[in-house]
Amino acid sequence: MPALGAVQRWFVSRRGFSSGLAVSGIGVGTLVLPPFATWLISYVGWRSAYTTLGIIAVVLGVLAALLMEDDPAKLGL
Repeated sequence: MPALGAVQRWFVSRRGFSSGLAVSGIGVGTLVLPPFATWLISYVGWRSAYTTLGIIAVVLGVLAALLMEDDPAKLGL
């Protein structure tokens, strides 16, 4: 949801399209992550797979939080 709020601030004229595109990432994650987790569990075992998935989630979450600009007005846009 924080990403959706940030997207809505950046796009005014095509807000519905941009919000739909941002929310579609949830569906893509739901489509891609279970087969990847299944493969990872069969390859390294469930304990290592969960640890690996947790590390990936933390790293991607921190990177996304650092890269996300909250308000376009701060940049003069």
